[in-house]
Amino acid sequence: MYDAIIIGSGPSGLMAGLAATRCGKDFLIIDKKKEIGKPVQCAEGIIDLVLKMFDLPILPEYNVTEFGEMYLPNGKKGSLNMVTIKTIVLDRTLFEKDLAKRVDCEIKLNERVLDYKDGIVITDKGEYEGKWIIDASGYRSIIGCKVGLNYPLEKNDYFKCLQYTIRHPDIDDKTIKVHLNLGNLGYTWEFPKGDHVSNIGLGAVSGRIKNILLDHLDKYYPGYEIVRRSGGICPIPKPLDRVTNGNVMVVGDAARLVLAQSGAGLPNSLKSGYLGGLCDPGKYENFYRKYLYPELWKNWVNKEKGLRYNKFNLITWKERIAYRMYNVLPNSFKYAVEKRIAKGPKYQFFEYI
Repeated sequence: MYDAIIIGSGPSGLMAGLAATRCGKDFLIIDKKKEIGKPVQCAEGIIDLVLKMFDLPILPEYNVTEFGEMYLPNGKKGSLNMVTIKTIVLDRTLFEKDLAKRVDCEIKLNERVLDYKDGIVITDKGEYEGKWIIDASGYRSIIGCKVGLNYPLEKNDYFKCLQYTIRHPDIDDKTIKVHLNLGNLGYTWEFPKGDHVSNIGLGAVSGRIKNILLDHLDKYYPGYEIVRRSGGICPIPKPLDRVTNGNVMVVGDAARLVLAQSGAGLPNSLKSGYLGGLCDPGKYENFYRKYLYPELWKNWVNKEKGLRYNKFNLITWKERIAYRMYNVLPNSFKYAVEKRIAKGPKYQFFEYI
């Protein structure tokens, strides 16, 4: 019997493996995909502070940005100088491969989980027994659904996302850009990867996202070169009531930890995965209830309000939010971050390690 079986080798699953490795656990990672780090299904952005929390390196292949810009539907622009904290645009494949090197266990790839029963994970190639089961398998979460922790997504419970990685001489390598779109069409993001290459994508609850995204690319980067296409589902449902049940823990997208307003999910995936890998459900559940759930709930409520406003073509809420973000909040946000950093690394998350 393993101390833990981790389902999924994405960021949350590998972070669970990292924690289990550091704790000396005997564990196994299972994933249906054929290669670590592929396919890439996100914008690859993360705040440098999160990497520092786990003593993870900022590799030379990552791009460190310095500025942020938000464009409103009416064309107005707000800017933010990210001096105190930096947003790192990862090479997601390298990031996950680097994590996998730090994990001391067997990783079984190209193996699909079919069922779960009484501590036994059943796959298409065998059966494995574990004291703790950590479901990091993404939004479908077979085991999480099996034990009643989560449920299939319904309409308005997810963003449809499409992203093009492009090359163009006009791409600013140091500036992240966000364009708010009309109605339920979400927003368009630009995360530069360096050397005039950028991840440019669109996430929305409804609408023809491919046509809108291609129009955006033609407008701002005519003659662009496509490096890569990617896409997927970004789960933004109502937060789960709990993330543990008996010996099963759900982490990352399986725990529905994506922020519903922004679609940001990587930081919460790393935190939840690491706490799950400690194999202490009580600590993980307490952290979820105290820190993650309130933030998730607030984001979900605001998302639901936004959908109702958009239904009646009242889109000014986006402009009001953006105005506050870039004209009222920057100074207070900067103060809050500096205050948090001044406390040292042991804030919130590290109370539970």
